[in-house]
Amino acid sequence: MTDARSAAWDTYAQSKPQRRRTNARGETTWFNRTQYADHGPGAEVLALDPGDTALDLGCGSGGNLAHLATLGMKAVGVDLSPEAAGQSP
Repeated sequence: MTDARSAAWDTYAQSKPQRRRTNARGETTWFNRTQYADHGPGAEVLALDPGDTALDLGCGSGGNLAHLATLGMKAVGVDLSPEAAGQSP
């Protein structure tokens, strides 16, 4: 069954490039919450400590959550779109 909400996000996700394997500094995980590559505040803007929980709604493929997990946070993500999550039906 197709959900109209996820179908709209699937269409959007198909128009976006996949996340790069490394950033400009060669890091394999990083926090990037702007439309510009390697720009904007890092994870410190969240003021989380190792062991804290981060919930990302609309997480896509989970790149930011992966970075938070490497910093010791419990990272949980939810996305309606299988396309955005890189899990096409």
